Amino acid sequence: MLKPNLVLALLFVNIGAYATDYYENFNSSFPEPQVVTKVYMGDKMLEQKYGYSEQCYTPKKTFTLTKKIESDKSVCYTSSVQIGKKGRNYTIEKGKTMCGTGVPFPNGMYAYYPMDYYSSMSGDDLVKTRKSYQSWLKKKGKVVIYHQNPIKKVATMTDAEFDSSFDKTDFYWKALLQFHRGVSICKATDNRLSGIFYGVNSSIVKTLSTETLTGRVKSVSVKPAASGVNITANHSQGSSTWNLSKEEFNNSFEETSKVIEVEAGMQRTIEYAGINGNLVKFIYSEFKDGMARDAFTREFTIDLSGDSVAAYKGAVFEVIKATNSTIEYKVIRNFPVET
Repeated sequence: MLKPNLVLALLFVNIGAYATDYYENFNSSFPEPQVVTKVYMGDKMLEQKYGYSEQCYTPKKTFTLTKKIESDKSVCYTSSVQIGKKGRNYTIEKGKTMCGTGVPFPNGMYAYYPMDYYSSMSGDDLVKTRKSYQSWLKKKGKVVIYHQNPIKKVATMTDAEFDSSFDKTDFYWKALLQFHRGVSICKATDNRLSGIFYGVNSSIVKTLSTETLTGRVKSVSVKPAASGVNITANHSQGSSTWNLSKEEFNNSFEETSKVIEVEAGMQRTIEYAGINGNLVKFIYSEFKDGMARDAFTREFTIDLSGDSVAAYKGAVFEVIKATNSTIEYKVIRNFPVET
């Protein structure tokens, strides 16, 4: 129980500290020497791979982090009555919604764009565009509503009449990070210094009365902070940061690792190819960039009547028992590590 606590303590004390074995290339050979192993014909008997270990965090539970982004909100008004004289152009029908920023122009006018209706109500061939919109001017207890492009007055009402004629709703962008129990997030080799983790289920949305806008989360970083751990999402609306205390973070995640095979390195295997009398057949293969090298795939045999020990390309193993379908063997020495 002491080791995990020590690792986490070091993580919080030294922001730049990582476990020494992360991102270090290593050689992995199967199986371990001097261990009796049994495989079927066609299976790999010996395998050598190169890889490295990524730093990961694995959620202990399923949960979502949500942050409201107040820097870019939308203010929407839905009419509770018909605005303007019935039968005339440029009216706002009951139940229709318009949205804007809620910030007035220098001249004091507010602009709101129709979300579910045509801003000009005359004719069937009109198209809803951002060139046509509603605006209003609040002054001395009165509100004058206009249609813009072309400019037409729609209605004049008191502040109280305006408030009773529209239902106001504020809409914000929301950044969401979803973590699922047992599904790790990991820090790739090229991100190990920046703290950026991949595998986070992330999104940024703003749901209006009639539509949902979506943005893009560019990256998610996990970095120790003086007050715990900061999880930051960099997205199309800026960035959002959640600060988890040390206790919250430790209750939510455990530090793990993920082995990544380096395909550019040499991968070597020996597989069992069956037996014919006393002759035991094997297939040696080399892989480069994840592809088998045709010139380096060869068959070789050993004669059990002479010696049960085989040596090939530096690997040495002893055949204990071989049948048409299985082989039992013990590795004496794995493939040598290439430098």
